[in-house]
Amino acid sequence: LIADPDWRPDIATMKKSHLDLSADVFRFLSYDRNNITTRRMDWLLKHKAGLKMRYHLHEVLDIGYYTVKNIPWVVHEIEKAGSWHATVGHGHSMSVKRYEFDLTLLQKDLVVYGHDPHTHYYLGITHHAWAEGVIQTLQTQQSTQIPPEVTTNVNEAIRYLSLRALATYEEEFVEERWSVMYMLGIIYATFPGKVDNTLAVYWLGMCRDYNKQQSECSLALVRIYLSLGEVEMAWKECESILKTQQKDREMLNHFKLTQCDVPAVVVDVIQTRAKLDPSTVTFTDIKWVLLLLHMTRQQVCASSAPIKIQPEFYVLMDKLNTEEASRKGERKPDLQKISQSTLCEDANLRMYLVARKYLLHPCADFSNALMYSNTCEVFRNDMPPAYEELHATSFAKTFVGAVMVADIVHHVFAGDAQQIFSATDKYKVLFAEYFQPTMVLSLIGSMERLGYKNLQVTVVTPDNALIDQIKSQLQLCHGIMNIQSDVNIIYINSPLEDFIEVNTKLFDLIEYNGGLSISGESNSHLIGLRKILRGSGVLCI
Repeated sequence: LIADPDWRPDIATMKKSHLDLSADVFRFLSYDRNNITTRRMDWLLKHKAGLKMRYHLHEVLDIGYYTVKNIPWVVHEIEKAGSWHATVGHGHSMSVKRYEFDLTLLQKDLVVYGHDPHTHYYLGITHHAWAEGVIQTLQTQQSTQIPPEVTTNVNEAIRYLSLRALATYEEEFVEERWSVMYMLGIIYATFPGKVDNTLAVYWLGMCRDYNKQQSECSLALVRIYLSLGEVEMAWKECESILKTQQKDREMLNHFKLTQCDVPAVVVDVIQTRAKLDPSTVTFTDIKWVLLLLHMTRQQVCASSAPIKIQPEFYVLMDKLNTEEASRKGERKPDLQKISQSTLCEDANLRMYLVARKYLLHPCADFSNALMYSNTCEVFRNDMPPAYEELHATSFAKTFVGAVMVADIVHHVFAGDAQQIFSATDKYKVLFAEYFQPTMVLSLIGSMERLGYKNLQVTVVTPDNALIDQIKSQLQLCHGIMNIQSDVNIIYINSPLEDFIEVNTKLFDLIEYNGGLSISGESNSHLIGLRKILRGSGVLCI
């Protein structure tokens, strides 16, 4: 264990039984001292001979590729009195003097490692941290003059961050590339003397598109659009966040983001839209706002700035509440006292969220309905036709294949469904490495909707994570849709060529769509696949 003296371990989370021989690294969670972010730490390792560190600063173990097991261990980072930074005169770990010291070490790394992503990343963020620290000191002194050295350092930050965002490296850590795009957007949005909304939108848009499952960049774009009076652009960005299943970053996570920050910004945008045009807000919108307000009142959000509800929004709320009560012939409820549980049980509000595919809400018992509407939607719908040129332009080169039962019956067997729906023999399907997981789910869903039980699916891929994804999604969606599946699924964690070499079974349908475009071994694959296809079988390419 590589331990930090500023850590306070949460002993209740730590058990030796979590450690085994299944991985090289055991990843645990650390809460940062800022009470805003968490990070995953790869600092607990299975012993190997000859371990060594790289870099003078922000050292990493030079162990090459390693396997990871996530464990529930938790530590909390605290600023301890008498720490090394205080001893050597830095004051504390986030002081300007500390950053000056760090920059001297990073310059040494630049000499040793040259064009290196790790060094460029930390040079960028450290130059920015130094400049930001000086600005904060000046602001406490109520000084508005920006010293030349601040401009120099923020320009150096922009130089290294831009290089890290756009350059090509022999090694890559995508989390860092995403992060520098975000930082560049924030610098151009907020840093004194550098504010440029066009560049801020440019970098934040690039960051959002790089990974749409991390909402920090979209959230920053919403705030910029609001500041520019572009309310509908802000709302469009909000809707993108609301409909996207968020995913934790590998390195650093703002753990209050989904619970606190996103609901607060959404409420702000809805209030702004209502002020400009009250007709855009319905009574169900009001109830959703109340539900979001409940989210921001959780204990985890206690340190966040409280949401300000504008007086005119209260007026609109009362007006719509009165109209709804009159329409129903009921007594008008006090909306400001309505509980979270009452809102979560509201049928109209649940239908509203499902129809819009909004995933942001605090109702734990409602999650299945939303996951059904989004994650499991593929079970209800057949895939698009197998038209590769259309896929290349419409689906960002994601080849979705031809596993459409109705099309196979029509085009291959001239409408004779008995060629597939035999009463006795299993219909054997092979997904041969180059496929999307939605293809597997769509085929199983279509067969189950037709009531066909004799389906056997074999999935061959060297990607074990893809197998786990298919397994978990099938389990989730079968539970949600209450399907008692009889489909027999065989998972083979192997490259396709190895499977072809040892396989002795024959298949009725082989899905290889995308292989021609992606695989460098498509000729030999096709020869091998033809040998394991039944005489009347179908090979989709």
